[in-house]
Amino acid sequence: MRACAAMRRETIRWLDCYLGVAFLIASMARPALAGDVVYFIVPPWIQSGVTLDMVRKGQLTDTSKWLGLELPYSQWEHVSSFDSAADCEEHRRTLLLVSSAGLEGTEDAIQRVAALVTKLSLKQVREMAPQLAVVFPAIWESRCVASSDPRLSR
Repeated sequence: MRACAAMRRETIRWLDCYLGVAFLIASMARPALAGDVVYFIVPPWIQSGVTLDMVRKGQLTDTSKWLGLELPYSQWEHVSSFDSAADCEEHRRTLLLVSSAGLEGTEDAIQRVAALVTKLSLKQVREMAPQLAVVFPAIWESRCVASSDPRLSR
């Protein structure tokens, strides 16, 4: 994480570095069992009215007021499924990078992210960035959870 600190001024590069380190830690913490499906889940919104302007101005720093972080995983939104934790974490990283470009709101940020995220075209990043920026707090708090994880049934 210290290696990423020097990049803080360049949000996209810092986020990419941070997510790379976070991915390594997450993949070691709770590996999926062979044959497990891995779910990409996001916490539910418990308060409505979030706008892009609010997110950009940092008015959602305490996400617990807006997101149901304390709710059991069984109440979180199941967005998609993956064959491996690595695929799920890569999806999460992509969403975080694209949404951060939307937060910055500049063409330069969109082009930097498009260069990092090779699975998406520049046009796709340009279209998705503003939409994902609004839900950045939920994406930031998202999880990749193995289908056998007991927290999903609570």
